[in-house]
Amino acid sequence: MIYSIVHTTSYTYSQPVDSGRSTLHLAPRSIPGRQECRTFDLSCDPQPDTMACSTDTFGNACHSLHLTRPHRHLKICARSEVELFPRELVNPVLTPPIAHVRLAARERQDLLPFLAPSPRVETGDEFAEFAQPYLPPGEPVLDALMSLNRAIYRDFRYLPGSTHVHTRTSEVLAAGAGVCQDFAHLLIAACRSIGLPSRYVSGYLSPLMFHDDAEDPPCASHAWAAVWCGPAHGWIELDPTHDMAQPARHLVLCWGRDYSDVPPMQGVIHGGAGQSMQVDVRIRSLD
Repeated sequence: MIYSIVHTTSYTYSQPVDSGRSTLHLAPRSIPGRQECRTFDLSCDPQPDTMACSTDTFGNACHSLHLTRPHRHLKICARSEVELFPRELVNPVLTPPIAHVRLAARERQDLLPFLAPSPRVETGDEFAEFAQPYLPPGEPVLDALMSLNRAIYRDFRYLPGSTHVHTRTSEVLAAGAGVCQDFAHLLIAACRSIGLPSRYVSGYLSPLMFHDDAEDPPCASHAWAAVWCGPAHGWIELDPTHDMAQPARHLVLCWGRDYSDVPPMQGVIHGGAGQSMQVDVRIRSLD
């Protein structure tokens, strides 16, 4: 399947902004056997003085913009074409026991950032206790992870507005409510707290999941998690918001330790006053 993605972010300021710098994570990754970013284009109005692309610590494309002319409006549009490839799914019961995966992970230096606490993901006894009924050491790792994934979907309410980007994972656990970002962080915290490397994935849902007959339906950014399931299987994605494992129609933008590593857009401005922001995401199938 090939998808067209148009992600537009518009800012309006109550007073002119003198200058601003922005960092963007809006370019989809190319992942062998998973997806290919066929094209990507980034436009900005007003035109920035400089625009540069680099690769961050986690291999994501990262764009930097610098705008020095006064402005009261800013519009950034990222256009992509992404192809999703058919994949052979891993049989959950044939994955190694959790205890084996934990031992293997300790020998991999590259997994250390995904085992430790991070700015938006806490670890500790409360998360290990939450995970323990679903992740006993002798169970096949993916089979057990699917139970944890299902528990978050079943027991936590999806409640827009109940949290924000700075909400602590412990608050989500206590409140029993949140949004996709929170549920991804909670699954990651539970896994890391018992020694399973886990990372945060940002991206989009294919509109075909919910809008089989719709033309160009409005969409939104989404977040889920991936857990390292041993050398033979590597990273396997889980979406606790929808109780999905190995999702076939999730479009990956970026990954990192948590949301703080891969926000779609962040930056600083000089001047200006109050601001409003609007985000519009449009995804459609080209097949």
